[in-house]
Amino acid sequence: MNITVGILTLNNEDVIKNALDSVKKFNEIIICDGGSSDRTLEIARKYNCKILYQKKNFKFSSNKIKNFSGVRNQILEESKNKFVFFLDSDEYINKNLSNYLLTLKAKKIANLGIGLINRKYIIKKNLIHYSSTYPNFHARLINKYAVKGFIKLVHEKPILKDNTFKKFHLPKKFFISVPINEDPRYLIKKFNYYTSIEVLMLANSTFINFLKFLNFRILVLFLLIGKIVRNFFIFKRNKMPIKHELILIFVYFKNVFSLFLNYVIKIK
Repeated sequence: MNITVGILTLNNEDVIKNALDSVKKFNEIIICDGGSSDRTLEIARKYNCKILYQKKNFKFSSNKIKNFSGVRNQILEESKNKFVFFLDSDEYINKNLSNYLLTLKAKKIANLGIGLINRKYIIKKNLIHYSSTYPNFHARLINKYAVKGFIKLVHEKPILKDNTFKKFHLPKKFFISVPINEDPRYLIKKFNYYTSIEVLMLANSTFINFLKFLNFRILVLFLLIGKIVRNFFIFKRNKMPIKHELILIFVYFKNVFSLFLNYVIKIK
């Protein structure tokens, strides 16, 4: 079965080669670029990637994405294949997942609309088996004819057209590898960026919808704390370092509070 790989990029010359090496056997790779000024596109062309440029209305003036659904939908529209596999520029897959996707039979997944694929973190080349954010399944294998497209500016998700097509979890043994940057400044910067988009997303939200959103975030926060405590006492190896978990909780709480504060200021 032919599958298109879609990757969003912006000045990713330091990581894009690993991503492309892991999917080089796929018959179409689309790079949807935000205006890279480094060697990202030069590297991509060596892999015969199709270059697509992110639309201006989907970006901030800094060229960073402000509408993740919009740019992912660009890839869906441009792909020549029925199925699109989305990979982030700092991720990669191993041969097991690559072979699994490349040898899938169309009949086997005839009613597949959305394939959810597990993600696992890598720290200093060590695979992390236990983390507060596990299980970590993301919608990455998409039947472009089965979905209306992606929705939401950030933390985007695809929506099925009807009940004819289904969501499937791919076997856990097949996963996307996600190298972790251990610098706390990187994590803080990343969360602040997502929060800036969520502020836009909530700008026209009703008070009731905002409360639902806030309630969900608070529940997630307590769930993360519970998992951190469990992992700390139960598992001895291959777990997310406690330092990183505590930074995650701090940044998550900080950004939930920031969203609340922004909304309060808005309604005043």
